[in-house]
Amino acid sequence: MPEIRIARTADDLAGVVTLLRSYLAWHRVRHASHRDMIDRYFGDQDFEDELARLPGDFSPPQGRLLLATVAGQPAGTVALRDLGGGTSEMKRLFVASNFQGQGVGRYLLQRLVADASAIGYESIRLDTGPLQYEAHRLYERAGFCRISPYGTHDHALRDWLFFMELKLRRHGMEPSVPAGRAMA
Repeated sequence: MPEIRIARTADDLAGVVTLLRSYLAWHRVRHASHRDMIDRYFGDQDFEDELARLPGDFSPPQGRLLLATVAGQPAGTVALRDLGGGTSEMKRLFVASNFQGQGVGRYLLQRLVADASAIGYESIRLDTGPLQYEAHRLYERAGFCRISPYGTHDHALRDWLFFMELKLRRHGMEPSVPAGRAMA
């Protein structure tokens, strides 16, 4: 079972950076036939700038940058940022390949939803690629529903991506995270 905490220390942030570079590499393999969309979505320099500024937009009190570890090793990460008007956005959910299938992504999502609710957000939005089948199932099981495109993506990306939202107050979603395993 993973331990989940807010990434605060230099070591935590280094672990997140390593995971996020693996995340980008994974996208380039999974979406190899859509490399133009991946390059457009991430923009190499924009992504590197985001990594250099971490936690950046994901800083508390309104944001979160979570790190999951298993046996002390970085296993997964996810981030939350404020979109305004009671809406938050989940970004960068990723689990390292050697930790996939162990529930790490589910625990990260549960913790992020609990944190978003505690912060006072009314909803969590996300965008995801069309070939991220495992993520789609995870989000649907958690109560996320497809919505119309939002944000500042260009027209081609808006047509290519899937957009989803979880209404926190409507669903009363307060997932439980095993005691002693999730750390602030």
